[in-house]
Amino acid sequence: MSLTANLTDYLETNLSLTIDTDLFVGQVESDLPDHAVWVREAPGSTETESGLESRIIEVFAQDKTFLLGEALAYTVYNLLAHKPGFSGDDLSSENIFYCEPQGMPGILHRDAKGRYVFLTTFMVRKR
Repeated sequence: MSLTANLTDYLETNLSLTIDTDLFVGQVESDLPDHAVWVREAPGSTETESGLESRIIEVFAQDKTFLLGEALAYTVYNLLAHKPGFSGDDLSSENIFYCEPQGMPGILHRDAKGRYVFLTTFMVRKR
């Protein structure tokens, strides 16, 4: 499975969200539920000659109300931010040694359906 799919599985295990119901992988369609999270890999990932990878992962959270959307974004942030590896978890096969946030969750925009969309970007470093 891909890193984004494995991260989504990890979120499903640790949150009260369900994959393909309110938790999604990859590009998003406009018909998502009001309260939802989706994970995708952004362009710009790199791999060194020694095999170390830096993967840019974007996590979006949305809700009809600003405070619930923000709370959801911070819940995901707290699960992933500054995590020194995922040994013993669903992600142990990914060989992640650090998950570094590139900033705090922030409001991206309000979509056409009036939902507040928050974005957090992580640099996932793996072997």
